[in-house]
Amino acid sequence: KDKIMIIGRIKFPMANKNSKTGSTDNLEQLITTIQKTNEYFLKQVQKQLNTAFTFRNWLIGFYLVQYEQQGKDRAAYGKQIYKAIDAKLKSKGLKSLGERNLYLCKDFYSAYPEILQTVSAKSYLSDFQSNKIQQTLSAKSNRKPGQQANAIDPNLLLTRLSFSHFIELIKADSPLRRRFY
Repeated sequence: KDKIMIIGRIKFPMANKNSKTGSTDNLEQLITTIQKTNEYFLKQVQKQLNTAFTFRNWLIGFYLVQYEQQGKDRAAYGKQIYKAIDAKLKSKGLKSLGERNLYLCKDFYSAYPEILQTVSAKSYLSDFQSNKIQQTLSAKSNRKPGQQANAIDPNLLLTRLSFSHFIELIKADSPLRRRFY
C-alpha cells in the first residue's frame, strides 16, 4: 500500500519502499507529486502577493490620510492634491497608482483601520521600515471610543480578500453593510 504525506491541506502520494524502482507507476507518481507540489506553492505565492498588494494599498491610504490631517499644502488641498500626487508618481514610473486608485487606497484605510492589527500587516511592517512607523500607525489606527469594530477578524479579511474585493466592500454605504457582505 502506498503512503500519503500531507502538507497543508494537500495529500501527496509517496511510493512504497517495496515498489520497483524505475517502474512506469513510480514515474507517474513522481510526476503527479511534482505537479501537485508546484500547484500548491503557486497558490501560496498568489496568496502572499494578494496580501502584500492589499496591505500596500492600505498603507498608502494611511499616508494620504496622515498627510491630509497635517494640513500640508492647504492651497492644493482636496482634489488637486490627488492630481498632483498622481502626476509625480507617474513621473517616477508608478503608473498603477493613478488618482482614482489613490482615492480607493484612502477609502480602504478609512473603512478598515483595524487591518494594522493583523499578524500579516505587522509582519510586513517589521520587514519594511523601522519601529517608528509601526508605532505611528498603531497610535493612529486605534478605534475611538464608541466606534464599532468589524465583526470579522481583520486577519481573515487581509489574507482571504484581494484589494478588488475590498473595493466592492468599500462601496457599501455603511460599516454594517460591509460586515454583511
